[in-house]
Amino acid sequence: MLKHAAGFSKPISLELEKDRPAINELMPHADILLISKPFALSRGFSDAKQCLQYFAQKFPAKILTCTWAAWLAYQSNIFHQSAFNFNAIIEALGAGDIFNVGFISALIKQKNPQQALTFACKLAPNKCAQQGFDKLTIPH
Repeated sequence: MLKHAAGFSKPISLELEKDRPAINELMPHADILLISKPFALSRGFSDAKQCLQYFAQKFPAKILTCTWAAWLAYQSNIFHQSAFNFNAIIEALGAGDIFNVGFISALIKQKNPQQALTFACKLAPNKCAQQGFDKLTIPH
């Protein structure tokens, strides 16, 4: 499927949520790797930065994020975005997915990867502050 999608000359993202058989074979076909904390832990990394350092060396041309404390690897640099304050956690289910959606959405809107990381880090807490996904507040 990823090989077929590559024929459309559009960026391809791949979420690495859980370690699965043959997932290593998929990684070279994506332009953006969205790495979760469970995936990083399953690969033996002790923190997100260590995970991104490894994958950035392996895939230097890719954009890499890790939702484990909001990290980004891009053009041989690694960036961290501190969390934004919010009042209360109502429901965290889906916050990682919302982070990924926010990141990709910002890239589609021609934001650079650092700006996309910041936007995703502002959007995810909005999900945590409410139940469900309806009427999610979009940050400016």
